[in-house]
Amino acid sequence: SSGYLKNNETQRAIDVYHEIAENPDAVIILLLFNACARLGNADALKLMRKVSSTMPRSFRSNSKILNAQFDALIKCGDLASAERIFDQMKR
Repeated sequence: SSGYLKNNETQRAIDVYHEIAENPDAVIILLLFNACARLGNADALKLMRKVSSTMPRSFRSNSKILNAQFDALIKCGDLASAERIFDQMKR
């Protein structure tokens, strides 16, 4: 998946996520959020919201995931949700 991002094949990275969506680990979630940030559109935002609502609680305290989620929310235009994530981030 990270190879797809490096080669600007963002949609393929998202397709890989869908292939293993039953049990994604933290790395896959991180790569997905990075791909969504690159797309920065309504479809990416919809996917992020779905994944965010179902990801394990432990991922919600992972600083790398929170940073990627924050970045993607901003780039997808959801500033209100980005602000909520920002408030959760450790500084």
